[in-house]
Amino acid sequence: MESWKKLKLGDLFERVTRKNTNLESNNVLTISAQYGLINQEEFFNKSVAGKNLKNYYLLKKGEFAYNKSYSTGYPMGATKMLEKYDEGVVSTLYICFRSKSDLVNKEYFKYYFESKQYYDELSKIAQEGARNHGLLNISVDDFFDIQVILPPINEQEKIVKLIEKVDLIKKSVNKEIEKIEKVKGYYLNKIFSLEAKNIKKIEDIASIYIGLTYTPTYTKAGIPFISCKNLKNGKIDWSDYNYISEKEFQMITDNAKPQKGDILFGRVGTLGKPVILEENKKICIFVSVGYIRIKDQSKCLNEFLAQWMNSSNFKKILEKKIAGSSQKNLNTGWLKKFEINLPTMEEQVKWSKLLKIYDNYINNLEKKEKEYNNIRKCLMQKLLTGKIRVKI
Repeated sequence: MESWKKLKLGDLFERVTRKNTNLESNNVLTISAQYGLINQEEFFNKSVAGKNLKNYYLLKKGEFAYNKSYSTGYPMGATKMLEKYDEGVVSTLYICFRSKSDLVNKEYFKYYFESKQYYDELSKIAQEGARNHGLLNISVDDFFDIQVILPPINEQEKIVKLIEKVDLIKKSVNKEIEKIEKVKGYYLNKIFSLEAKNIKKIEDIASIYIGLTYTPTYTKAGIPFISCKNLKNGKIDWSDYNYISEKEFQMITDNAKPQKGDILFGRVGTLGKPVILEENKKICIFVSVGYIRIKDQSKCLNEFLAQWMNSSNFKKILEKKIAGSSQKNLNTGWLKKFEINLPTMEEQVKWSKLLKIYDNYINNLEKKEKEYNNIRKCLMQKLLTGKIRVKI
């Protein structure tokens, strides 16, 4: 088998500095972790670009852009290939470049620029602490001096095909998740659009509490301290949280200590995100999280109330409140006054069981999607470093 070559990025790519001088394009692009280079208005629902697009770089399909600004999941900035449009314009803060070598398969480098080894190289040249408004201090010359270990072109093609197969499976799982979520959404809308027969304010059926309004002293072990980031996909993420000591826990107000059966919800960021605490364990919550405790489970089922918080009915009430307020969090004072149409307990149980079937199906698919993400990550790590070689 042909050996891999050690080259500089600048041996394979050249910088693109063409300006949008004649306003060839008004398609202003931004880099998204999920969608790659995408139109700003499509992504943000507005354009955040300057008025004079003549000074922007004009990017053509198949060319790359590196945004050296920190973003979630990309501490060293993100690098993406323009795929969705024939052309577009980007800020001159981006480093734009294109292939200049017949040793390059662009699809291969689309994956390579997502790899650990690429970000390891970036981290070597990023000056720690030399950030300016979120921008990493990476010069153009240093960027093109990054080391690349390159497989032969035909091996690049084989690697692309292998990763694409995993991506196709991932997409099919993702489409299935979207389909089931739409079906569940249909039933949610149907349930909470039924004729109003038993309208109740939340404060009449439940008590609402919020977490600590100060940051406690963290310890290496002890009682889990949960914040909004730990509420994910209807579950508590127990993989990444802080601890507080048993002694401090005992001193904290009971209002910040949810119990089994309580409904936790996010008060900041993605508002709502209801999670029923299913574990019988001691935990403490931060102010970014609140919880609802049903007063009488014979009149209102916690699962039914949690599903209501997932419904478009709830979201519309919340959006209306937020639109008329300077606050962008879920104010518990509002939540107490929100109204819900409570059917009979028999109907609550029936609807909750139905929705739980869809939730379980979605959870199983999400687990499968996560497995394929791990397979893809492992495959990329080994294929893009030559730890495993594909037969030519």
